[in-house]
Amino acid sequence: MTIIPYEHPTFERQSAMLSTLLKLIEHVTNNHLCKASNCGEDYFPIELKPDGSAHGALFLPYKLKGEDKERYDAIVSKIIGNMYLPKWSVAKGFNFKEEVIEKIKKCFAQNQVATLWAPSSGVTTSTVKVE
Repeated sequence: MTIIPYEHPTFERQSAMLSTLLKLIEHVTNNHLCKASNCGEDYFPIELKPDGSAHGALFLPYKLKGEDKERYDAIVSKIIGNMYLPKWSVAKGFNFKEEVIEKIKKCFAQNQVATLWAPSSGVTTSTVKVE
């Protein structure tokens, strides 16, 4: 069996990737609901703040600056001003199905690397017993 060293930099990188993935899932889910609520008209991807206000939110690997940021803000403010912003709550849960667990067991049995990690504070936890 191959062992991957779980040193601090490795764990930080994996945590960052998981955090980004969860943000992306939330972003896509919320914006599909928002687009449907607006019937596809006067719509722009948003992020809802805890105070209920909406801000334009493109999932970009960089921040807009200068003139690009000014144009973006002008466009977004016009569109969001016309949008219907319902109040909704979406609960997300990630569960392994039986076939996925079998594939993980097979990886262990064939001397391949399988990495399982779940935050201890997560809503869902799964235990895989490997025989």
